[in-house]
Amino acid sequence: MAELPEPVSNQFVLNTLSLYYGPQVKIKIGSHFREYVVFKDLLCSKSSYFATMFDGPFREGKGQKATLEEGDGLSVCTFESFIQWLYAREINFNAKDRSERILNAIELARVGDMWTVPELEAPVAQYIKQIILSNRSKGSNCNIDFISSEHIDSAYILPSEHPVRQVLAKASVEAFMLASSFKLLDAALENPEFAADLIQEFDGPFRKFFSRLMEMCTCNFRYKLFRDPFTGRVWPANDEDDYDL
Repeated sequence: MAELPEPVSNQFVLNTLSLYYGPQVKIKIGSHFREYVVFKDLLCSKSSYFATMFDGPFREGKGQKATLEEGDGLSVCTFESFIQWLYAREINFNAKDRSERILNAIELARVGDMWTVPELEAPVAQYIKQIILSNRSKGSNCNIDFISSEHIDSAYILPSEHPVRQVLAKASVEAFMLASSFKLLDAALENPEFAADLIQEFDGPFRKFFSRLMEMCTCNFRYKLFRDPFTGRVWPANDEDDYDL
């Protein structure tokens, strides 16, 4: 008789539950009075940065305590959000303003990148996406109502192909394609990496959209969709007529 697979709950007890007890480390943020006590094994299992800090030959490893300087996205708010994610696998910010919550999430992503916590990347991106989708207004700029140049500047400190960068670029495509006044134009002009990500995300939908328009208009060459600024050639092409756009 074949052996039954080991229950998932047993795997949880063996691989995960053990991380929630044992030695603890103490962490302070800047000059703030509060000291956070965190299970060391849990923290170090998710972050090689903290594993090196507390298991290495450094002062923090000897004393099992550390003071982290504020800046580069790190604040009491982002640290507490990180601890919430670490223990409960939830991301939540108390700010009432949706734009501020998105900015907090971007800062959390930066902290996660600094601390080498790859498991945090996708949940933060999903959190930002949920804020955008749950509060869409009418209009072509609706996906970026709560996104500003400040968000782009903060997010684009993250490495290329980071999910948070991708979700902001994807959210901007509709406005870039359809809005008469693209809200994030200045951000794209000032941040070439954002511009490159935006064009990359825009390229696929635009090609499909343009291809369908071409199919619709080939039956009637009176409609000219596009004039190549380099050659002057008009599309769809027609040898008999050359209508100006």
